[in-house]
Amino acid sequence: MCDFCDMGTGINRVLCCLAVAVGGAQATAQTLFINELLASNTAGIYDDFFEREDWLELHNAGGILNLGGYYLTDNPDSLTKWMIPLGDPGVTTILPGGKLLIWCDGDIDQGSDHASFRLSTSGETVLLVAPDGTTVLDEVQFGPQQADISYGRTCDGCPDFQYFNVPTPDAPNVDVPPAPAFVFINELQTVNVLTCLDQALEQDPWLEVFNPYPFQINLASMVLEVGGTAWTFPVDRPWETAVPAGGHRVVWLDATPDQGGDHVGFAFPSGAGFTVRLFAADGTLVDEVDAVAPAAGESWGRTTDGAGSFSFFSAPTPRVPNESVFLPAAPVLLNEYLAVNYTDAVDGAGEHEDWIELYNAGSVPVDLAGHFLTDEVDNPDKWQFPLGIPESTVLAPGGFLLLWADDELSEGWDHVTFRLAAEGEHIALRSPDGYTVLDSVHPGPSWPDLSRGRLTDGALPWVTFSATTPGASNNGAAVGISEGEVPRVRASTKARWVAPGSWVAASGPCEVFSASGGLHLRVAMGESGFAVPSTAGTYVLRRADGTSEWLWVVPNGL
Repeated sequence: MCDFCDMGTGINRVLCCLAVAVGGAQATAQTLFINELLASNTAGIYDDFFEREDWLELHNAGGILNLGGYYLTDNPDSLTKWMIPLGDPGVTTILPGGKLLIWCDGDIDQGSDHASFRLSTSGETVLLVAPDGTTVLDEVQFGPQQADISYGRTCDGCPDFQYFNVPTPDAPNVDVPPAPAFVFINELQTVNVLTCLDQALEQDPWLEVFNPYPFQINLASMVLEVGGTAWTFPVDRPWETAVPAGGHRVVWLDATPDQGGDHVGFAFPSGAGFTVRLFAADGTLVDEVDAVAPAAGESWGRTTDGAGSFSFFSAPTPRVPNESVFLPAAPVLLNEYLAVNYTDAVDGAGEHEDWIELYNAGSVPVDLAGHFLTDEVDNPDKWQFPLGIPESTVLAPGGFLLLWADDELSEGWDHVTFRLAAEGEHIALRSPDGYTVLDSVHPGPSWPDLSRGRLTDGALPWVTFSATTPGASNNGAAVGISEGEVPRVRASTKARWVAPGSWVAASGPCEVFSASGGLHLRVAMGESGFAVPSTAGTYVLRRADGTSEWLWVVPNGL
């Protein structure tokens, strides 16, 4: 018997010996697969601690194998990020044709099947690595994910991938078509005048679908017919086609389906009226209305969500109940934010995370309980301020509130459900009605440890600060570059940590910008690179094709 097997007892010992004798020490990429994953588990299965956590499923198409000593990672630059623990073959052994479910929750103290990282709903790459720490056995790159809809191979070990409305953890990957869901065509607007914006920040005509069920409904494969013209919702963009439980989904009738899964390939027909139908994937008629075209800026819809009567709305209600009463906006503004935090402020867990600062520009306290913060135009209620803790959510006149954008809700009420994108994205603060906007920004690319904020608290213009002021006044803070001076480059998702004076290989032509926004140097055509500036700080390498890479110059290159 091997020394390793002596570490276990009982069934662990038996499984260990079988794994060593039959499976050998290492599988190949042809027999071991990352088979399925769920990056946001809000209504699915529980782990052994009765927690709904992200998970990843491995499939073994070969012989029995103990995966202790193998690695899983969500960082291609850190292949040994998490090692499947040794000495626990009862958990880590995977049988022929079997599955191993790994909980991606960062709670490694909860067992050998709990990884040290979480899955990102924004998309990332996950890799399975051999015990040598260098051989990649399988790699799956995935894009944005929708809660409770998994992403996996079309069948166990198959090369193609799809989304599963009904996830199949620890079971064969089989697509189970959902039963017809009788959602409602709830409201529509044929001429959008300052009502709402799509992801491209355009005022396009729209139609709203209401989901009366206590669970999410995905419109994928359903067919929308307007005035006799039909459109099938795509199956590969569930984050844009899912309708939340008891919630709404706005669908844009702008004839630009390339803008997203919630954009229809045709526009509303002209004329005073038209019929709108919605069909399930199996052809079942889900809903039908004889619509009346409203005047410009108005909408037409059900008097209340799902009701049988209809009326015109002088104040349209996209994404919120038709019976909504809109609240006046409180004078709270987005004041400063940091989208790439390497060495700036740390949260209560001692981590460098993205952050957003709010400022009360009014003369009375404001309780933010029930307000919403989001980074998505089409998901206005992505994160809501909690109720019942006024000692934390009441913002005094002239006061500041710091929120951590790290998608780590377990770390405190002031941690929101999203991270900020380095390349820039929409940020909006909305009132408890889910519609009224207190403030919003649509920034461009950010640089590491340089925040964007208002030059003077609550006022324009927005600038980039070389010295950040989280939770404090912006007035008098050191300004790096103004909004108009930021080089408009396609931001890289990574930064390179380099030592002052070191050599960077980069084929010319390309340019290096300093943190002040000025041109630091040019690499001419034919040259192979350049010497890193001797002054520590942030620089941007911009290539001829418009792509860029951050250079974070620090002593010893960290």
